Amino acid sequence: MKTNTTASTTSDVLRTSDQEEKYERLLQDALKRGKQLALKKADPDRPGLQNLLENGDEFMDKVVDAVIAATQGLCVSDEFANEEVASTRTYPRTFHGLHQIKEQIVDLAKKLGLDPKDALAYAENVLPGLKLANPREGSVAIMSLAGLEKLVPDQADFGWRFVKGVELLIAKNNEVHPKGMYNWRSGEMDPKHLRMNARIKAAFEKLAETQKGDILIVPAAQLGMLHRGRSVRRARKAQVANEFGLGCIGCLSVTLTHTERLSDSSELDMDTGDDFSPDAGGDFSKSPHVYFNGDEAKFDARDVSDAHDFFGLASGFLP
Repeated sequence: MKTNTTASTTSDVLRTSDQEEKYERLLQDALKRGKQLALKKADPDRPGLQNLLENGDEFMDKVVDAVIAATQGLCVSDEFANEEVASTRTYPRTFHGLHQIKEQIVDLAKKLGLDPKDALAYAENVLPGLKLANPREGSVAIMSLAGLEKLVPDQADFGWRFVKGVELLIAKNNEVHPKGMYNWRSGEMDPKHLRMNARIKAAFEKLAETQKGDILIVPAAQLGMLHRGRSVRRARKAQVANEFGLGCIGCLSVTLTHTERLSDSSELDMDTGDDFSPDAGGDFSKSPHVYFNGDEAKFDARDVSDAHDFFGLASGFLP
């Protein structure tokens, strides 16, 4: 049976001003209610309340921590919560973590023929000062949409440009991986089968507002561990507000600079979060993934409702 899925929209990743205003009013109402209940239940005497006031910074920190925890917890939908299985899969033993970000930038630029200048400047001057609520496993360098246009200049249509860019990244991975990368979907690489997920595209565009050039830095990312055992659509629902799937471009950029990430048949593999239609009929019920099997890396797609212990959505976080 086909799964009826709808692509995420830009508003899923970019909050509206109306939402933020309502959230602010909600916080104000909670503060009023909290004050009344706290004074009634805690019933502090004059010296006790004075002691709290003298420790205002600590009090403020505790309140802020509680607000953040409640916001993060209640932003996560419980839809498709049954599409999770236990997983003990880990990254390959040969993968010792993300490389230094400047090393990634130079490596990616060299392998794809991109200009690293802007990304290196961002890594030097901006990245160290960012406040990251979701540090996860580290920063990753990925091809930007500007870089995609540079490498696929003959495609004016974004859908075709994206597909051709993914094919190019698979071909480059095939060159650098010890046994190559096999594309199980080689006969289905067109916009009717494969498209960039709307939430992911919006995140790329958001990052590009403050980053110029051929390469984007995702300040905080994780390569599947956070969502291991979840179906793709469950992982999408479990994402926090500033989180997005790395997509085909992001995942294939990472595997291009970290060939050791795909090197063991027992490893945890990566769902990309992009959209794939198995019959090219508009039903994007699958999502591409990259994995290692036998002795080579592979690119394929699986049903968004399939929860498997071998897979986890790779994702990034907006600062």
